[in-house]
Amino acid sequence: MKKIFAILMTVCLLAVTVSGLAMSNEADEKDQNIDEATLKITSITKDKDTSDFVLFDGKEYYLPAFPEKTQDQIDKMIQNPQMTVSMDDLPGSFSWLSFGGNWMTPAKDQQNCGSCWAFGALGGLEAAINIAKGDPDFDRDLSEQYILSCLPAAGSCSGGWMSEAIEYIKSDSPGSSGNGINGCPLESCMYYTATDYVPCDDKCTDWNYYTDPPEEDNILWQVQDFGVTQLTPTNPDDWTLLKTWLVTYGPVIVDIYASSGWSSFWGSHHSSTDVYQGTESGTTNHAQVLCGWVDDDSIMNGGYWIIKNSWGTGFGYQGFSNIAYGTLRLGDRDVTWVTAPEWPEAENPPDNPLFPVYHVYSDWEFSPETPKLGTEIQFQDQSRGPVVLWEWDFDGDGEFDLSGTDHHAENPKWTYTSEGTYQVSERVWASGGLSSVLTKNVVVKQIWPPVAVSKPSYYGGEDNEVYFDGRFSYDVDGTITAYAWDFNGDGTIDTTQQYYTYTYPNQNGQYSATLKVTDNEGATNTVTIPVNIDKTQPPVTSAIVGGVDQDNEAWFNDDVVVELKTTDWSGVSRLYFKIDNGEWSETYCHGVREFSGTFKIRKSTTGLHTVQYYAVDIHGNVESTKTVNVGIDLTDPSMNVVLNGEKNGDDVYITPVQVTINANDVDSGVETIVYKINNGDWVDYLSPFTINQGGSHTVDIIVEDKAGNTIQGTFTVKLEYGPTKPIISGPSKGTPNVEYTFSFTSYDENNDQIAYYVDWGDGSNTGWTSFVNSGKTEQFKHTWTEEKSYTLQAKAKDINGAESDWATQTISLPKTRDFMFGRFLNNFPLLQRILSLPFFQNILKI
Repeated sequence: MKKIFAILMTVCLLAVTVSGLAMSNEADEKDQNIDEATLKITSITKDKDTSDFVLFDGKEYYLPAFPEKTQDQIDKMIQNPQMTVSMDDLPGSFSWLSFGGNWMTPAKDQQNCGSCWAFGALGGLEAAINIAKGDPDFDRDLSEQYILSCLPAAGSCSGGWMSEAIEYIKSDSPGSSGNGINGCPLESCMYYTATDYVPCDDKCTDWNYYTDPPEEDNILWQVQDFGVTQLTPTNPDDWTLLKTWLVTYGPVIVDIYASSGWSSFWGSHHSSTDVYQGTESGTTNHAQVLCGWVDDDSIMNGGYWIIKNSWGTGFGYQGFSNIAYGTLRLGDRDVTWVTAPEWPEAENPPDNPLFPVYHVYSDWEFSPETPKLGTEIQFQDQSRGPVVLWEWDFDGDGEFDLSGTDHHAENPKWTYTSEGTYQVSERVWASGGLSSVLTKNVVVKQIWPPVAVSKPSYYGGEDNEVYFDGRFSYDVDGTITAYAWDFNGDGTIDTTQQYYTYTYPNQNGQYSATLKVTDNEGATNTVTIPVNIDKTQPPVTSAIVGGVDQDNEAWFNDDVVVELKTTDWSGVSRLYFKIDNGEWSETYCHGVREFSGTFKIRKSTTGLHTVQYYAVDIHGNVESTKTVNVGIDLTDPSMNVVLNGEKNGDDVYITPVQVTINANDVDSGVETIVYKINNGDWVDYLSPFTINQGGSHTVDIIVEDKAGNTIQGTFTVKLEYGPTKPIISGPSKGTPNVEYTFSFTSYDENNDQIAYYVDWGDGSNTGWTSFVNSGKTEQFKHTWTEEKSYTLQAKAKDINGAESDWATQTISLPKTRDFMFGRFLNNFPLLQRILSLPFFQNILKI
């Protein structure tokens, strides 16, 4: 199997949204075996920290896996990205490093902060500024620290998304998601510290100085536009799309899986012609700036990408590297292009490589959001790109009801005359002939029912007196006239008041309360409120080890993430755990109902570890301590194979072969043994099996232990069966002292020559005869001297020594009539004398 080596490196934590806190664990790491001696706790609805570290050039870089995108983040993406130029117009190679100059800024060093997402975002924006100014050497150095300190909604040293960094730089929203202005100041205004706790106020006083249009002495540099999507890394069509975006928008910010093989390779390879072609795959965990490509059939998948890293200029060639198409999951979940405001008179703008046609992306909203029958609906276009034509289909019949180039077509109004759910589509066109369509559902009702809303929407607590308030309910086209509460789910209305305090039994219990509201038109709506009276019930915590819920023992052959997930209706106060004989680690859970924490057990700590854990709710109810055993086993299992059968002198089996597989694993134990014979299916090995078909057979065996380590073996068995049992042809009756002839015929499946051995049944035999061709009939003669029945036996053997079974035939030599009469007279001497007289002799002669 492929061995896995521990490489202590750090790249960057990409987009881990931390809503909880990180509690330092001061227990000895050797005892605790905890990743960085830190338990990161987040709400279970947030992303999990699956970080790792890599070491490059003597420095640690923080490297986590990207979490899954939230639905809100996905909704912001370009859902159907299109090529901006024809693929037939793309050159075989292109690079912003050499297209009439080097439009990229120098590679920087993120150091031991997981901020690659910020460096990637600004690496793309800095190149966009150069392109907008038309000066490849303008090279404004923007401040990553500003993003960490002033736009913390974008991320931290524990991760972030490149697209959100660009989005919040562009945003003028107040606070952490915009800081009230579009733009990012220069590095000289706020120097990078590789930390995320520097106050935003530490930036220079004139940090927000900019001009429109831009000028060279600006401190703040703005974003003109951007777009984000996600691609399929192994899809050649998406490779083509990336190429068109590169020549249209400039360098593109992408995510990759920064494997240890990739980082090690570029630690020792520093030529711009080197290409990393590793095939390992994992979750994307690092940001890069994609700046070019080269088509080359000698490279895996037909070419390679040119990308910019953030580990300083010692990485690769001056901080840049090349990776084969389709490798390292490039572009899997975050692909972002960004442009900067153009200068009024750019000095030397780069000629557009292909004069691309800018794409457009349809987007629209409508109001009111709950239209009634006969109400005029205002549709508002929010498409991106240079739209020149708008088309609208309001009833989903595939035909556009409105088309035009003016404001009326851009933001139309429409009125429906019947209730229903309508599929409304907007298609927008760019001047170059590219278009985009977006379809949404618009629901039209004669009467919109009210919406029942209860505060609280659920209750979990120790107090059995619960206050319910239904005054948050609303009706979009009328008024609510009646409230009906059923607090214990028995179907009886307990009160019709808008708000009420209900007393439940003073004991543990779960209930489903309901609120039903009715409006002035008779329409109704009901909401259910789960209620849990939690007097003594402690939290319930489970351990998810390596992504699988475990309650006993699990083995692994790599670093393994252990997630502790705890729930309590009244709220979890604290979560505790310890590993082996280490100290208990305590984490505050802020009283939320569901909480999740992860830590990592390193593969370097081989052996079986005992993890103990429990939680306490806000009322002090303590969960019983639970245990899960987590093992690390890096050693392959062992096996040996025993073959039982008879061989000839040429080491060829001549009888069926019994195969016994013995496997052992001293650490985790053997999980499975599978084998296959020749090209057959894999079969679970449960007991010894037999090979009984002649010929040469290849047997493959795989033994896997409980940690996933495997060992594979292959051997060949040659089985040569003997000839067929001879066919005997000859008389079945005879007379003593008469010579009889018998024929013998045998066949060999491999058409080998055959010899015969005949045992005549009277103590004599032929011995092994000389070899003759398979199927040739041999004849042998024999004479028996006594009057009785004889069983003769014959067998054949081939030139490999494989023998047939015995064939038999019986020949009967009965006693004659003269013989029996003579024996009779011997018993009567007087009668013998009488019969010897001449008279009787003459009679006997007749």
